[in-house]
Amino acid sequence: LTTMVNYQGFFALVHPVPSIPFISNWVVVIGTIADNVGDNVGDVAGMGADLFGSFAGSTIAAGALGTDATRRAYTHSPLVALPFWIAASGIVASMIGVLLVRTREHIRQPGQSSKEYKMAQQGSLLWSIRFGVYAASVIVAGLAVACVVTLGITMRVWGCMAIGLVAGIAIGVLTEFSTSFAY
Repeated sequence: LTTMVNYQGFFALVHPVPSIPFISNWVVVIGTIADNVGDNVGDVAGMGADLFGSFAGSTIAAGALGTDATRRAYTHSPLVALPFWIAASGIVASMIGVLLVRTREHIRQPGQSSKEYKMAQQGSLLWSIRFGVYAASVIVAGLAVACVVTLGITMRVWGCMAIGLVAGIAIGVLTEFSTSFAY
């Protein structure tokens, strides 16, 4: 007799298997993997939507501040256009940064334990990701200089952006240092 039960939050079919001595029921969890994948996709999509909302909101808010700074509402001010140009250059820089992330195949050294080998692989991966992030930061800073010069804006505005970029990287590094098991 097959019955449907709720097994640890998942729906499962329970089949009695009398021939196996220590197992009274054979549990086949139907849809558990699909349910978990669906949950993860939903979580990632939700985080992506939140990040995009924050990105769009901060870009529009910076443009509104540019309008207020020029005191010329509804005009073609370069300070209004700059946040959108910087955002576009940041997207391009992040794509280039992703392409720069490369890892190397580590060959296990004689006498190296499995744990040491895995740590070496993980360290290589983390340094590769850091390289991509730092490279994208340098690229976006260079593109931001081009945006500022093209729009004819004072380099002080670029200096403010550079301070924010360095502060963001410092916050990321300090957070990693404070929360990582490696330190």
